[in-house]
Parts: sequence; C-alpha cells; structure tokens
Amino acid sequence: MIARPHASLPTLSIATGLVGLLVSLIGIDGPLPWRDEAATWIANERSLSALRAMLSQIDAVHGVYYLGMRAWVHIFGSSILSLRLVSALGIGIATALVTVLAARIGSRSVGPSAGLIFAILPQATWAGAEARSFAISTTLGVAAMAAFWKASSDGRVAWWALYSILAAASVYLFLYVALIYVAVPLTLIWMPRAQQIRGLIASLIAGLLATPLALLAIRQTAQVSWLERYPVTPVQVLQGAFWGVTPTSFLGSILLIAALVNAVRLCLSAESRSKTIFLVAWLVLPTAILMLMSLRQPMYTERYVTASAPALAILLALLIDWLRSYWLKAITTLLLLATAIPALWISRQPEAHITASAVAAKLAELTQPGDNVYIVNNDRHVLWWAFHTEMDGLINLGEQRTDRWKQNRLKQPSLRVDQIRDRLEKLSHLWVFADRGRLGSSISDFERFGFAEASRVKVTEGYPVTLVLMRRPASR
Repeated sequence: MIARPHASLPTLSIATGLVGLLVSLIGIDGPLPWRDEAATWIANERSLSALRAMLSQIDAVHGVYYLGMRAWVHIFGSSILSLRLVSALGIGIATALVTVLAARIGSRSVGPSAGLIFAILPQATWAGAEARSFAISTTLGVAAMAAFWKASSDGRVAWWALYSILAAASVYLFLYVALIYVAVPLTLIWMPRAQQIRGLIASLIAGLLATPLALLAIRQTAQVSWLERYPVTPVQVLQGAFWGVTPTSFLGSILLIAALVNAVRLCLSAESRSKTIFLVAWLVLPTAILMLMSLRQPMYTERYVTASAPALAILLALLIDWLRSYWLKAITTLLLLATAIPALWISRQPEAHITASAVAAKLAELTQPGDNVYIVNNDRHVLWWAFHTEMDGLINLGEQRTDRWKQNRLKQPSLRVDQIRDRLEKLSHLWVFADRGRLGSSISDFERFGFAEASRVKVTEGYPVTLVLMRRPASR
C-alpha cells in the first residue's frame, strides 16, 4: 500500500483484482448459511414464471440478482460455496475498478493503494463471502463511477451512455445503490457547463431507466419492517458500517476521521476540490439519506451502504499518499491491517451471522429419523437446505405439496393444522417449531386432534426458537 508502482495501470488493476478475489476466498465456506442466503437459494427453486410472479409481490429489489444467479446455478450448481463464489468474483472485479478509478482521481500511486485497501476493508471482505447482491451491485456502482469520470474528461457521448446504463444496472441489482449517485450532481457543479448538461442528462436517463424498479419497491416497503427491531446506534453508523464490531475496529474509525480531515485539506485546492467532494459525498450521503428516511420508517442497516466502501478506500489511499514520512505511511498501513484482519477472521467463523444452527442441532439430538416437525407460519431458515445434515431424515409435516405458494411467497408457508389432518392420523408424536416462541394457536390446534404437550425446549443460542413435543396420550 505504500510502494510506488512502475507497472502499467491495466497490469496493476489486474494484480489488485486478483488480490481482492483471493482475500474474499479466504475461509469463504466457513460461515454457516443464514436466512438471507437461504433466500437466494430458494428464490430460484421455482419456475421462471413463478419467480416473476413472486417479484411482483416481494423482493423486487433483488429480482435482477435472482435472475443472474439462476443462470449461474444452472451451470455451477446451488451449493453455498457456489452461490458465494459470485460475490468473491464481484469483489475481485470491484478491486480492479477501484484501482483504475483512484488512479484517475488521484495519482498513479494512489490507484493500487486504493485497490489493496478496498480488498481488505471489512465491508468488502464480508460482502465477498455472502450469497447476496451487495458485492455485485457495488461492482457495477464502481464501474458506473469510473465511466462517469472517463466521460467527464473525455466528453464523448458513448462514455455518458455507458455511465447511464451501468448506474441503472447497479440499481436494479440493489435499489439502495442509487444513493451513491447523489454525489454526481454535487460534482458537476464544479465542472464546465457543457459537462454539467451532459452529466445531468446522463443521470436523468439512469434515473428514468431505474424508475420502474423504484415504483415497484415502494409498494413493497413492508418487507423491511424487520428493521424496527434493530434501533440504529452511533457505533453502528460510525464504526460498524465499514469496520465491523471487533476489539480493534475503533482504529478504523480513527482512520476514517483522519481521511475526512485530509479531504477538508484537499478541498482547499481548486484542482482537487471537485474530486474530493465527489468522494466525500459518495461516502457520507448514502448513510445520511438513510438516516433521514429512518425518521419516518426504519431504513438503515450497515449492509445498505456497502456501495460506499470504494469511496472510503480511495480517501484512505489519498491520506497515505499525502503522508511524507515513510514511517507514518507504514504505521497507517499497520493500523489498517490491525483493523481488517480481526474483522476478516470474525466474518469467516461458523456463526458470523445469527443462524438456526443451534436449534437444528437440538432437533438432531432430540429426534429420530422419520420424526415429523411442524414449522409454525413458514420455514424462514430453509432448514432442510441450510442444515441438511441435522435435518436429514426428518419430515416437514406442514409442507405444501404444490408449487402454488411460490408465486407470491419467497419462503414456504406451512399448511394450517386443520389442513393436514390426514397426515396426523397415524402419528404418535410430533415436534412443533416456533421462531421467537410464537406458537400462535398451534398447540391448541394439535390438541383438537388428540395430541397433548409432553415437553418444551427453548433454544436461545442464535435465533431464539421454541420446540414443543406433542404426543397422543395413548402412546405414553
């Protein structure tokens, strides 16, 4: 990060891109699958027409990603490693693009430094090992910003058109990436009038292209209501978003403050003012906008600002480039590594995310092959895919045996107890599985068919789940 490169920019971008890919591949199969990744898998366990119908009801913001993953799965399979590999490749490409963009904004030495910093940023290493759209949408976001800077210096319509297309495509991969493009009009203020007009037209075209998705997503805002359970804290915004929550992540916050102070210094120069405003707006405004939106309805979580990570990497590279002392450069690099390495290690642990692994293990301990499990409401964890070893041999008692639900639901809802009476006739016992202990009327429903509660187990590790053993009295 502190060396002066002599290779060509294409060579450097390929080299840093490979580093980004390799870093993301470290321990990529370590974390257990969690429910968001299960959504990626189950979204494509249906026909194309059913997927289109479902997206009109829910998860439209991930629709293009699901379609892309559908093609990938057809070729490479649907294992969790295969699904995550797409994101690792995305971070590798994004790292190469950050190198190119940083070289254009800063200097030749800033390019590879920014690329390598991005490759190890906790937000990038996390996204590179998760089977969701954040890595790929960030990649297209960086590509769009690189096209914007090329267009602003080159002036050709083709580059402006490419910027419009890439910006719209990134939004279709994940809607909230649109927030990073607020930086564009703020940057255009400092450019010649001809470039202002072209830039505004290109941005307007990108906005118009993305409007159908935005209108559909507005109708589906209820699907982020889960954010109400997780109030936003200052630590979450200032530290967790880009550095994770580790014993050393406070060092990252110090580096962030130092990078912003250096940005103020750069703004004093007319030559670097527009570029610096661009980077600061790209980094800060998505978070600020989400926080303002959250005053009305909770909209913020750290993952939603992943596309701002490239701006942070470039600002940090500019900070290191400004430092004249070799020792200061080395110390800053060591602080980055001290922040990044623990975050990478934690993100590759089996329980890097909250999962249902503990309750799956408990079920494996308490049950015998052939036992029936009734999941209250729906299988939000996609248990038989995510924890196939533990769930092997168990029967999903409430499973729907038609695919009609796939047209309007992401995850499979259980049939009501009165709809499975024929499945209950020969059963002596069964297990009821209730997320967060929300049993509803399930116990009394089974009691109507001759079952009685025999025991109850509360699993508090990971997702809190209540398991209830129901037996027919005659079988005791």
